[in-house]
This record gives sequence, C-alpha cells and structure tokens, in this order.
Amino acid sequence: MAETSDDIAEYEERLQSALGRIAAGMAKWPDAAAPAEATQEMLDIEPEVAVAPEVGEVEKLNAELEDERTANAQLNQRVRQIKTRHGETVAELEEQLAAALQRAEAAEQATEKVRRTSEEMRKVMGEIEAAAQDGAVDAHLINRAMMAELEAMRAERSADAAEIADIMSALAPLVEEEVANA
Repeated sequence: MAETSDDIAEYEERLQSALGRIAAGMAKWPDAAAPAEATQEMLDIEPEVAVAPEVGEVEKLNAELEDERTANAQLNQRVRQIKTRHGETVAELEEQLAAALQRAEAAEQATEKVRRTSEEMRKVMGEIEAAAQDGAVDAHLINRAMMAELEAMRAERSADAAEIADIMSALAPLVEEEVANA
C-alpha cells in the first residue's frame, strides 16, 4: 500500500502536534526545562535530517554491537568453564570427605577393638592373679591371657595401620604436587 504525499504530510502534522503537547506538558514541571528545550529543538529539525542516520555511524554501531556480542559470548564461555571446574572441585572434595570419613570410621573401630581386648586382657590377668594367690595357676587361664594379649596386639596393629593409611592419604596430594613440580 503506497502512501501519498498527503498522508505523509498528515503524519508529519500529527507528529509535530504530539511533540508540541509533550513539550507543553514537560514545561509544567520545574525540573524538566532542559527536556522541554530539547523537545522544542526537535520540533525545529527537518524530518529528513532527524530520521536519516549517517552511514558511517551505522557501521560503527554495528561493529560495536558485534564486539559486545563477542565479549558476551566469551564471558558466557568463561562462566561455563568456572561452573564446570566448580562442579568438579565439589565432586572431588565430596570424594575426599567420604574417604576421610571411612578412614575415621576404620580408626574408630580399631580403637574400640583395642579397648575391648585390653579389657579382656585385664580380666584374664585378674583371674590369673587370683589363681596364683590360691597357689594353682590353671593352664587354661594362661592360654586365655596369651590369646587376649595376642588379640590386643593385633588390634593395636590394625589401629596403627588405619592411622598410617590416614597419614598416607593426607600426604599423597603433597607428594603428587612435588612430583608434578619437579
């Protein structure tokens, strides 16, 4: 649908009238003097001059827009990389925590076993002392005492092994870092 020059003239008059009403409304506000003046200046500008931007300016703005898009894409990529690294770090820390909790549980169990075997050994030793005071030491009591002592030594060895494993797991990252830096 082609517009005639009469239609364009009518649109210009309507636009000029609307801008005039805006300027009049803005003039009523005391702190709006500068926009009212700017609006009045806009009324005085020829429509062809106000509408047609310079060709070089459009190219410059398009180039700036493309630069901003590129920068935005790069920032989005960096954010994705940081999120990925963060997720990997969290997963690694969760694994380390689970392993540390398992080692702590194993050390606690070994300590509990040492405590129980020590109690058993004290009990058997008390029975041996009572039998020795009566003058009759039973071979069965001596056997039980030796087995309790052997079990206590195993429990201590197990506790020591758990402690060594805990120390080794704490030192492993430091050793790996030194090897990587060497």
